[in-house]
Order: sequence, then C-alpha cells, then structure tokens
Amino acid sequence: MANGNRYRVPLYQRDYSWDTDNWEELWADILEVYEKRSSIHYLGSIVVQHEGEKAYQIIDGQQRVTTLSVLTLAIIRCLEKLAADGQAPDDNRERARQFREDFIGRKDAVSLRYGSKLTLNQQNDAFYQLHLVQIKEPRLLNRENDSNQRLYRAQEFFYDKLHTSGLASNGGHLAELARCVGEGLLFIQISVDNELSAFTVFETLNYDGLRLTVTDLLKNYLFSRFPVGSNDLHLINEQWRKIVEAVGLDRFGTFLRHYWLANHALIREDRLFKAIRQQITTAADADALLTRLESAASVYAALTDPEDDHWNNDSQARADIRALNLFGVRLHLPLLIAAELHLPREEARRVLHSLVALSFRYTVIGKQQTNRLEEVYQRSALAVTNHSVVTAREVWGRYLRDFYPDDATFRMQFEQTRLSAAPRTRKLLRYILFGLENQLAATDRDPDNDPATIEHILPDSAAGLADWGAFSAEDHLLLRDRLGNYTLLEATSNRQLQTAAYDEKQPVYAASQYALAQQAQYPVFEPKQLKDRQRDLARVATAVWRSPWAG
Repeated sequence: MANGNRYRVPLYQRDYSWDTDNWEELWADILEVYEKRSSIHYLGSIVVQHEGEKAYQIIDGQQRVTTLSVLTLAIIRCLEKLAADGQAPDDNRERARQFREDFIGRKDAVSLRYGSKLTLNQQNDAFYQLHLVQIKEPRLLNRENDSNQRLYRAQEFFYDKLHTSGLASNGGHLAELARCVGEGLLFIQISVDNELSAFTVFETLNYDGLRLTVTDLLKNYLFSRFPVGSNDLHLINEQWRKIVEAVGLDRFGTFLRHYWLANHALIREDRLFKAIRQQITTAADADALLTRLESAASVYAALTDPEDDHWNNDSQARADIRALNLFGVRLHLPLLIAAELHLPREEARRVLHSLVALSFRYTVIGKQQTNRLEEVYQRSALAVTNHSVVTAREVWGRYLRDFYPDDATFRMQFEQTRLSAAPRTRKLLRYILFGLENQLAATDRDPDNDPATIEHILPDSAAGLADWGAFSAEDHLLLRDRLGNYTLLEATSNRQLQTAAYDEKQPVYAASQYALAQQAQYPVFEPKQLKDRQRDLARVATAVWRSPWAG
C-alpha cells in the first residue's frame, strides 16, 4: 500500500470475522517483531487478482489485511491524541499524516474526508470508511451488524493494547512500531489473472483454508455473472445467505460436491470449481444453480441432522439418520439428496433405511474400504436424478446389492467383532446392543434415552479376575471387548455386581428387564461360552441389520 497499490475485497466476499483470539495472536507476533527489532514474522500468503494499474482484488487474505489496516488506524489515533494533548504536536501530527498517506489513504481536497486504499465488502465498507478511517465513534454501534461491531472492537482492542503496553505515550515508539509492522511482517503475494488461476494456486499450496476460500471463490464467481449494479444482486445475496446458513459455512464445500455428484459425473474435489465454472457461464445459469442449491441445502441439512423438522412424524427416518451419523459415513449423501428431491417420499425413506443395513454390514462390521462406494453412490444418485430408476428396489438391485455382505459373511465378521466401551466408541456399542435387545424382546428402546448401562460379564478390569480362573490374562485381553461379553443392565445392578463372580451375576441377570441379560444364562461362563454367545448374537444381528431385498 505504501507503493500506491489499492486493494478491494469483492463485493459479496464473506464479512469480517476475526475476533479476540485472532487479535491476541497477531498482537503477540507484532510485539515479538518490535522487541527484537531486526526479526521478521511470516504471515502466510495473500492471493490477489490483478484488476488494473496498481489495483487488486483480494481473493484470499482479507481478514489479515483488514486487521493490519485497523491496527494502523489505532496507531494513527494514538498519535493524533498525543498531538491534541500537546505532546510534540508538530512531530506527532506529521507522523500521523505520513502513516495515513502511506498505509490508509489521502484526504479528498473537496470533501476533506480521508479516502482509503482498502475497500471492504458490501456489509463492512461503509462502516469502515465512515467510522474507522475517519476515526469517528459510531453513535449506535449496537444497531450495526455483528461483523461491523467486530471491526470496531478490533480497533478498540489494539488502541487499548497500545496504551497498556506503554507505547501510546511516546510518538517515537509508535512510529517505530509502525515501521516494524511495515517491514517485519511479511507476506508472499501471489497475483493471478482470474478465479480459476486462484483455485489452482490453492490446490498447489494445499492451503489450510482451502474449503472456506473456495466457497467464497464460488460465490464471487456466481455473482460476477450478473451485471454490475443489477437489481437482482441483493436478492441472490439473500438466497446465498440462506443456502450457507442451512448447511453451515464450514460444510458448504462438502455439500456443494455432494450436490454436484447427485447431478453430474464423478469428479475430484480439487476439480469441482473448474467444472462449475465451465457449465455456469451466464446470469441465467447462475440463477438456476442458486435456486437448485437452495432446495438441496434444506434437504442436506436434514440428512445430517436427525432432529431436523424435516423428519417430523417419522421416527424411523430419525433413527436411520442418527445411525448413519453414528457410523461416520458420508459418501451416501449424494444418493440421499437425489432420493429426497426426486423420489416419492415412501421410496426415499426405503432407500435411507436400506443404506443403514448396507453401511452397518459393509463399513461398521466388515470394515471394508469405502472408496469403491463413492462411485456406486454417485452413479445411483445420477440415475435417480435422471429418473432412470424410480423405486428403492431398483436402486438396490441395480447399484447397491453387490456391496451388501450376505448373511454368512456378516455372521462370520460379527462373531469376531470387538468394540471398546470407552467414551469414544460407547455410543456405537450402545446402538448395537439396543439393536439386539429390541430384536430379542420385540421392543423399541431408544439407546439415547434408555437408562440401561453397559455391563461386562467378564470384568473389564484385570484386577477383577480372581473369581474368573478359566480366563488367563491373555484371554482377558482378547475377550473383554468382544460383543459376546456385553449385556445391558440396570444401573443399580451394574454397580452392585462390578467384578463379582459369574454365579453371583446369574440371578441378577435373570431378574433384569433386559432380554440381553436374561439371555446370558449358562452353567458356567468361560471363553467357550463367551464365543458361543457372540455366535448366537450374530444370528440375531442378521435380522436386525438386513436389507428388505436381500436374497
């Protein structure tokens, strides 16, 4: 900026979002540079798009550039106060004038208002120009939007830091600090010719903020399809806000790819922006895409949130969404988006329910590689979108059946499954045990709300093995986390039994309300019985997690 460059944040770029933690970190970096004088600090890369003679659009880096501008204004404010208080007034006024002209902008000869070399986005620029650049306190700050309030708090933060550090009491110290900021904080500036080049830069650098920045990049590209000054810009900005609000800014990139896969050929994430740019070339294209994204966003939000109103009066769908979230699977989402948007409601819910059985057998118990599933889900999603399949049975038969482990395979894998009751996997373990419980007892207990606790038949702790002589230390290590060693039990009974011998546990299990505990009845409970019990539970599991179209 000292070289006369001007920088502009795109009109609909995201708002200023830095807060106290970011300011504290930057301030610590600045103090380190100031105290060591000769040291430098690297602030990462800034990506800009060249717009003309010394004019650039900031593609990535607006938060850092804006914050450094606010810091500079806080230094200028301190210098002007020193001058107003009579402390070396001529020197400090000259310092303030020079810093403003170098880093902020000159005063207009007609309006006598200071201009700015930095232009912010639609939401922030007016506030920045009228209040921060002019160093004018806003009268109704509480009526400003959140990001403008953050901008003002940023200036107050740095103004306070300058005073509490003692720097604000001496114009020479403030000037030295400004010099350190200008010379000791370094960026790599990457200048590109267009949005596609910017994306290629991000891909090459593997930049940590890629997903968020590509979201902004897409927004800027779509909005650029509309004529400058178009009356539609305000409406599509509101439409964009609703889309991002529905899915969440941090998940938008994932949502966009899943939506695209439901409507187009399989594509890698790093090529998505290029594909969109090739297909969306006019304002009409951009408008149509935004309309479709708005419809898909609400569906996507529901597909990742079992408590969404979309599932009102459909307890089975809520349970299915909760299960898929618990499994940690995501590759199925393009298919579910397509099903919810293009299939009759009943057929869409059948697709959803069948995916629970497939995911549990293939991924949770089978622990199979999921990369092959992405292509299958994408092809089935596209078939649903194109109406070449119109029922859940067709989706299953044409695309999913081959990835569904048959009963014999599933039983064999289930018989060997181990799962810890530690906090990280406890919810999944409860889900499995309640699935078995509900099948055995023909009940519908909810694992999230039922008060049952998880009981280890063979004690979890090796310290409790005194009365379990049939189990060696090696047996205990190998068998304590096997599914055949678990049951559901009332909390009071669980506390009562703890490491008791099996013959003491038997009558408590028999009196339990839970079928899994009642079922754990053996003359003795040794390694063979534990394995036999898991084999029995595997047969039950084939009925619990089963596709309605399994052969």
